[in-house]
Amino acid sequence: MWERIKGAGGFAFAIAALGGVVLLLALFIEGGVWLGEKIHPWLVTATGVVLGIVAFVFLPLLALRKTRAFSCVGLNFASAMFGFTLWVWGLLLTYRIWGAIAVVIGLAILGVGVIPVAMLATLFKGMWLTLGELVLLTVLTFGTRFIAVWAARKVGETG
Repeated sequence: MWERIKGAGGFAFAIAALGGVVLLLALFIEGGVWLGEKIHPWLVTATGVVLGIVAFVFLPLLALRKTRAFSCVGLNFASAMFGFTLWVWGLLLTYRIWGAIAVVIGLAILGVGVIPVAMLATLFKGMWLTLGELVLLTVLTFGTRFIAVWAARKVGETG
C-alpha cells in the first residue's frame, strides 16, 4: 500500500514538474513577444540608420587600407544589428501568424528557427512584401558579415 502511495506521489510530482516547465515556456514566449512588440519600432528605425551608415561610411572606408579594420568592426556590428532585428521580427511574425506552438518549434531549431518559420508563414499566407523584406534583411545580415570577413582578410595582407 505504501509503495502505491509513493508511486502516485512520484507521478503527481512529474506531472506538476511538466506543468511548471510548460508554464515557464509559455511565460517566456509571451514575455518575449511582449518585449519584441515594444522594441521592434525602435529596431526598425535603428536598422535604417545603420543601413545608411553602412552604405555611406563603412563601405567607402573599405577602399582605404588604413581605415579597413575600422570598417570591418563597423560592418560586424551592423550585421549583428540586422540579425537581431530579423530575429525579433521573425519571432513576432511567427507568433502572430501561426501562434505559440510554431514559436516553440522555431526556437527548438537552434533558436533561430523562428526566421525560416516566419518566412514559411508569410509564404503560405501570401504576404509577399513581408516575405521579400525578410529575405532582404537576411541578405543584409549575411552580406555585411561576409564583406566584413573578406575585408578582415585583406587587412592582414601586405602590398
